[in-house]
Amino acid sequence: MMAVHYKNEKQARFAIAVTMFIYAFFSTALIQLTAPILSYIVEAEGYTDPVLSNMIVTIGSLAQIPACLLGAVLGRRMDKKLWTNICIGCFLTGSLLVIPLSGNIYLVLACRFVAGFGTGILTLLATAVLPDFFEGKSLSAMIGLIPAGGGLWGFLFSSLEANLCGAFGWKRAYLIHLYAVVPLILFAFLVPSKPLTARPEGNRESGEPKGSEESGKSKRSGEPGESKRLGKPGKSKRSEKSGIAPVIFAYSFLGAVLYMGVQVMWSNTSLWMRESIGGTAAQIGLISGLFSLCSCGIRLVYGPIYSLLGKKTIHLSAAFLALGLFLASGAQSFGMAAVSGSLVGAAMGLAAPICLNLGIEASPENQVSAQAIITVGFSLGQFISTYWMGFARRLSDGTFPGIFRISAWFTLGLLVVLIVGHFVIPILTPHPRFHTAHGETGDDF
Repeated sequence: MMAVHYKNEKQARFAIAVTMFIYAFFSTALIQLTAPILSYIVEAEGYTDPVLSNMIVTIGSLAQIPACLLGAVLGRRMDKKLWTNICIGCFLTGSLLVIPLSGNIYLVLACRFVAGFGTGILTLLATAVLPDFFEGKSLSAMIGLIPAGGGLWGFLFSSLEANLCGAFGWKRAYLIHLYAVVPLILFAFLVPSKPLTARPEGNRESGEPKGSEESGKSKRSGEPGESKRLGKPGKSKRSEKSGIAPVIFAYSFLGAVLYMGVQVMWSNTSLWMRESIGGTAAQIGLISGLFSLCSCGIRLVYGPIYSLLGKKTIHLSAAFLALGLFLASGAQSFGMAAVSGSLVGAAMGLAAPICLNLGIEASPENQVSAQAIITVGFSLGQFISTYWMGFARRLSDGTFPGIFRISAWFTLGLLVVLIVGHFVIPILTPHPRFHTAHGETGDDF
């Protein structure tokens, strides 16, 4: 398919932003289109193993790990449109085959794994494509705005599917996965094949023309002001970061822990609601929708939050998660369940963009690989939540409130570690040095 031709870059970026906002459906589709109706699937098909039943939601996250690792290996060589076609095929095939094969839970899990593999690369592409068309402040804004689309579509589709399930049964409701064709068509026609941002060799992320007069002058003369900004005269600070920064793995680990806590509630919304407050299909759909809506809403204001808090945005995400799980552990009414779900949704809404944003900043020359490693953390956290629940069940009374309470205390412990680490990490990671006009040295900021 041939992409449309745009009159100017402003028009192109607007169309790309809208397209990727819709495309971000895949960032939550795998879970949001299954979690709200999981209890109905388990009941209708007679599944008895709670671990295997929960894996219907989480095994897709396991499949996203090799998908993201493949994305990390391919890096910038990945043909985004080709892989979009392949992976949407995986998503649709794996999703729709669940319906005729539902009598065997192992075949269902295999189908969900295939769908998860496709979703893993699609989710990676949703953010990896952004640096090709946006840079600077606009890129940071898009990192928060585009994933917000996943929250919006999660709100709309989870509410719709829960109601369709109550009216027509889970198999007919599951056909809503066919919507995946819409973002495929939009991506094929509206996203250009060639990037819009300038990526000169040696300073690909700066957006400055390779032969600009100012940069050339600075490289020849080694002006003090320029050497301070770039770290060393005649050499870009960004070009020095040619590998994967070790801190990327720390961000991946933080993402894994936060997503694990989020997933404890997210994938068990229907089971928790029916066990604790006797929720109806409509109420379950609404709670799932509020979860996604709050995730979407806070991502829309992620830019200002990050400008205000910086790396401490991770602290805020952990605080929301701990508070939401504590409230869920004592929820006896629909209103309290709604508040707790909203807080956990907000925690997820902050966790993804802050980890990805910090990853891009830490390894600007390997953005795709950095995002892939961090996304692996998200997926790993979602998958191991199944086993974490088993561990938390043994430590508590075995009910969902008990599991949520243990998870909340664990998250609170993480928050304490983050606060301590905020003061320790700068000591262990000294800033690059620069030479001043008087020959002195100092920190880079």
